[in-house]
Amino acid sequence: MDGYVIKTIGSEDRQLLKRHIKTHMMYKPYICQKCGNGYAESHSLTKHMKTHMGIPREKKHFCDECGQGFSEPYYLRVHKRKHTGERPLVCTTCQKSFADPRSLKVHNMAHSREKPYKCHYCPKGFSQSVNLTKHIRVHTGEKPYACTICDKRFTQSSSLDKHNRTHTGEKPFACSSCPKSDNAGHTGTEA
Repeated sequence: MDGYVIKTIGSEDRQLLKRHIKTHMMYKPYICQKCGNGYAESHSLTKHMKTHMGIPREKKHFCDECGQGFSEPYYLRVHKRKHTGERPLVCTTCQKSFADPRSLKVHNMAHSREKPYKCHYCPKGFSQSVNLTKHIRVHTGEKPYACTICDKRFTQSSSLDKHNRTHTGEKPFACSSCPKSDNAGHTGTEA
């Protein structure tokens, strides 16, 4: 568990702590065949597979502050840190603190330049599985995001969002130096 310090874990239960520590292991033999995510325990892969089958996880734990629901008490505890500002996870390299383990893990990969998620089509590697998933679409041609108005398809949800603004006329980006606004973002270099 190099690269960070856990100030508090939020659970006294020894089994939960052992399970939690496994989430930080790089060896994750249980691999999702659909998206490439890896898991240290088979039950975690089973839970994950339900997301691909469209089976929503039951949300039994709700935030008192904003009402957002979570399937596990752990996720609720991590979420509550957004409201409290608590950042108990600390990078041992630069001392930057984080509220959630995933953000710290991604941050640590920037220090190590580690790219454990490898493309099966080309030599590229990625520090996050989500970026590998997006990249693979370059090879497969998959465009999972469709416009409900004109049926044009996109590889990324952000591209669909930008496209949707062509239908609505929305221009959410305003320049602070001039009256120009647009739907893509204005650099200030246009004539």
